[in-house]
Amino acid sequence: MNDTAAATLPDPTLQPMSKPVSKPAGVLPARRPPPQARLLPRVDIWTPGCRDICWATVASFNRTRCTVLTNARFKPNTKVALRFHFHLADKREVTEDLEARVVWQNGHNTAVDFYPQLTAGSPALSKAPHLGAHLQKPT
Repeated sequence: MNDTAAATLPDPTLQPMSKPVSKPAGVLPARRPPPQARLLPRVDIWTPGCRDICWATVASFNRTRCTVLTNARFKPNTKVALRFHFHLADKREVTEDLEARVVWQNGHNTAVDFYPQLTAGSPALSKAPHLGAHLQKPT
């Protein structure tokens, strides 16, 4: 066999083993998850309609309640807004605002209940996708 004949033969290692798999018609692509975000401990808390924004530190939270440490004083049953801060993988900072109601305050500890709660399908969860993703992370 000469060199020119060997050069024209297809290389079996470069041949595709199967046909590419195509998606069936009508199948929607999976929703893309929000970028990886790290929840920062700082949270802003204020009473809607008031210009004074106070800083707080997140002590704990779940789908129904958040406990923060703050010097601000709130009466029980007061409506407040919380602004959570996140760092994204691309070094940007994003915020998400949620409404809540003060349940109790003892010293610097303040507990607020999210209104509405961050349950599946709730409008509050759709407003806060990074917070929802953080709640789904395994502990």
